[in-house]
Amino acid sequence: MKAGDIVAQLDTADIALALQRAAAERLGADAQLRLLVAGARAEDIRQAEAQLAAAEADLAASKQELSSAERDSSASNRSLPPTPAPRSRATMRRRGGT
Repeated sequence: MKAGDIVAQLDTADIALALQRAAAERLGADAQLRLLVAGARAEDIRQAEAQLAAAEADLAASKQELSSAERDSSASNRSLPPTPAPRSRATMRRRGGT
């Protein structure tokens, strides 16, 4: 072995991948910053308003369904005869039941 010969070489693949990932994250952050600086587009606002209106309509429909189900349940409970109390095993044995 003489002076200047390579004795060992470091594997830099992980470092290269980390560098590429950091560069991509920086580009993404820059793009996000530009979007924030530019503000919301009218199209984005209209889409968000439409999503809000749809969610509010779903909520109103769900409330209506719940109210209807509660009324139906209440009406059916009033029309049913009272349920007899369950018998204990001891009572059933005395009467010949199992």
